[in-house]
Amino acid sequence: AALPGDYEKKFTPFEKLILLRAMRPDRLMNSLRMFIGDVMGKDYVMQKPFNMKSAYEETSNKTPTFFVLFAGVDPTPWVENLGRGLGISSENKRFVNISMG
Repeated sequence: AALPGDYEKKFTPFEKLILLRAMRPDRLMNSLRMFIGDVMGKDYVMQKPFNMKSAYEETSNKTPTFFVLFAGVDPTPWVENLGRGLGISSENKRFVNISMG
C-alpha cells in the first residue's frame, strides 16, 4: 500500500523498510525479499531447484557429500534414482543407505 501524503516520494526503499518494521513487522519478510530482489537481483531470493546429478558430478571418492536438511525433506529417493541410473543400487549390493537421525 502507498504511504500517505508526500512520504511515498520522500522515503527511499530502505527507509520504507525501516518504517514497515516499526509499523507492520508481520509484513517485513516479504518486503525484505522484494527489496533484496530489486537491489541485488532475483538470484539472491529465488533458489534454483536442487539437481542431484550436478551435485554428484562435483564430488569424488575423496569428497564426501553431506545433506543439511529441513524438517520433512528426504533426499533418499534422489540418491537412489541417481544410483540406479549409474548401475548402483541396493539390489546389486552396491548401495547401502545409512541414516544418522
